[in-house]
Amino acid sequence: MDRRHLKQFLTPKNGLSAPRMGAAFAVVLCLSGCHHGPTPEFPDWVGRYMQQEPARDGTNAYTGYAHAAEEAEANGRKYLDMVSFYPAQRASAMKLTEGALATLKAAASEKCSFDFQPGNPFKAPSHQRGWRLLGRDLVWKIQEAIQVNDFGTAVENANLATKFGFDISGGGATDASLGLAIANEARQAIAPAMDRMDAAQLGSLAEGTTRALDSKPDLSETIEHEHENMLESVQVIQDAYRNESLDVLRQNLGPDARSSVEFLDELHRKDYSKRPQYFADFAAEADSEANWMKSVSDKPAIDRVSTPEPKFSSERPWKKFSKELFSSLKPLLTMNDATLARTRLLILESLILQQVKTSGSAPKDLSQFAESLKTDPYTGKPFIYGSDGADYHVYSVGEDFRDDGGETDETFTQPDLKLEKED
Repeated sequence: MDRRHLKQFLTPKNGLSAPRMGAAFAVVLCLSGCHHGPTPEFPDWVGRYMQQEPARDGTNAYTGYAHAAEEAEANGRKYLDMVSFYPAQRASAMKLTEGALATLKAAASEKCSFDFQPGNPFKAPSHQRGWRLLGRDLVWKIQEAIQVNDFGTAVENANLATKFGFDISGGGATDASLGLAIANEARQAIAPAMDRMDAAQLGSLAEGTTRALDSKPDLSETIEHEHENMLESVQVIQDAYRNESLDVLRQNLGPDARSSVEFLDELHRKDYSKRPQYFADFAAEADSEANWMKSVSDKPAIDRVSTPEPKFSSERPWKKFSKELFSSLKPLLTMNDATLARTRLLILESLILQQVKTSGSAPKDLSQFAESLKTDPYTGKPFIYGSDGADYHVYSVGEDFRDDGGETDETFTQPDLKLEKED
């Protein structure tokens, strides 16, 4: 309602006295968006907090990985989104992505620095569909080589998959989850064949996996990138609020976030000074969550238990938003623990088996191995190890931090965590 129509409505002929006219005029103005001061400023959250990417010298593997993903996505057709494959479908998918896989292989010889850009939480991250299919290609190649006892080719592809997976774990949380999954699947494919390899092949597996592990980005880098994604989420919600396009949030977050969306709708009618503060407090939660993660990311899992997590009010109006958009980092810590433990175990078992095949007996202890290699990421202490001639056992105590004598389940995960190979 514009002022001309308001004036016509609020005239004595409508039966309103002057004081009552003034009060009605103020009410209508407030209902149409009035506030008690100047238009507030809303921060640019991503611009304020985003870290400057380091300068890069020489060739970066990430560039080749990105090109490989684009090739795979251009040629992969229906296979990009498939979860399970019949043998004929697998063969077809591998044929379509031959060129992309060659691009990836050439890139993997270079050092990788992830070219990260924060992304809209409601859009699919760049390159991940192509990377997922290429990761599957490499695992299939490992499996096919093992079936014909071509362990050299199996080792070559396992090392490539591990390097590639660890390299792309330097992005945000979803990049890291995908990268660790690729490295895990490659290890699960190669580990059962280790007993059948000769000493040279075991040495190549240990050497390639060690190089990949040494180049793995520090988890704090991934956490910082995910912090930027979290702030991008704050920005997207702030923009939806300011543009009065809250249906975007309803469509993408579903009924579970209804109360938080309704609060935003009501925020338009609150004191103007409270509007930016809502988003400042929302962003502060992202900061607290990410800073806590960074503070514990390099600690053994057992020490994280005693490090208090940040506490947030259960009544905070953005609670449903943070539940949906800030929840990727804790599962990543758990996944990283298991991946790190089993990757170290793969290297150790490759070297131990190599010694068994060359000398006839396993090492008496782990003293000959580097401290970083024999350390259990769950406890910060050495893996459990014992040997008797050519027989040996080595394992992690796992998430319960207790030595259960090597007892484990069909997933090799609990109570103790072991490499995915039969004893």
